[in-house]
Amino acid sequence: MLMVPEYKTRLRSLLFRTTLQERTEEMKVAFDYIYKASVELKSSKKLAKILESFLENSHPAIQSLESLQSRAMEEFSKVASYFGEDSKSTSTDTFFGIFAEFMSKFEDRKKKPAGCFGNAELPRLFFCFFGGNDLLLNGSTVLL
Repeated sequence: MLMVPEYKTRLRSLLFRTTLQERTEEMKVAFDYIYKASVELKSSKKLAKILESFLENSHPAIQSLESLQSRAMEEFSKVASYFGEDSKSTSTDTFFGIFAEFMSKFEDRKKKPAGCFGNAELPRLFFCFFGGNDLLLNGSTVLL
């Protein structure tokens, strides 16, 4: 077996060929079930009625969610502006990613003994406390 070049690849190929027909038949049966179900759903008056009452009932909830999302974005804009970021060009993922990165690096640095910080970069925008001294990181990178 070890003398045959690429025997693993050849065995996989042989197994694939032997099971291909069986898998194809299974897929045809599954496709037929899905097709028949879609035809039944397309002509179902009961489904149309259920979807209609669902849409009627969910409309107020959707409007409420849209209102809350709009309000959240307004608040995000205020917070981003407070920290010197332009909310139009900074996504929420990017903005809060800065906080997540800071917390991760801060926790890593906190575990190291004093004097072991070297030239490690800390992200911008944060107030943090080292030995009682406030260190303002606003709009720039600080090297410790």
